Amino acid sequence: MQPSSHNMAKTLTTAHNHLISIVTNFESPNVERLTIVSYNVHGLNQGIVGIHELMATLHPEVIMIQEHWLSSENLYKLSDISKRVFCIQFFRYG
Repeated sequence: MQPSSHNMAKTLTTAHNHLISIVTNFESPNVERLTIVSYNVHGLNQGIVGIHELMATLHPEVIMIQEHWLSSENLYKLSDISKRVFCIQFFRYG
């Protein structure tokens, strides 16, 4: 099922606002770096170990996960990766 354009716009606005918050915090004199990681997991079940390793070693502020292969009903699993993160989820086939 494709997301409606209204829901997609709302999600993108939320993502944009959260990223602005991260960048604004980065501009604070107390923040030394902003780490953004893009990770193609080739399925969340096999990629979850790598995600945890990235979080433990790089401490990124943003992780973009591609090819998680989760159905729309299972996107909640991305939020379950860590309770310390804010998660924005997209699902699209086709």
